[in-house]
Amino acid sequence: MKLIAVARRWREENGYVGRGGVIVLFEGDVQSWFNTLRNPEHWQPGCVAIDEDGRS
Repeated sequence: MKLIAVARRWREENGYVGRGGVIVLFEGDVQSWFNTLRNPEHWQPGCVAIDEDGRS
């Protein structure tokens, strides 16, 4: 649940609420926002992508 809260807080603080896409986190830190998750095989194992509805 903590990662979802981190992603939501980041969206609010950076103006990404209502823009959809996913927030990618690694070891609890936000790495970036993407409108769609492309090439997940290129991400470091352990990364988590969380969409605006809190799904990972």
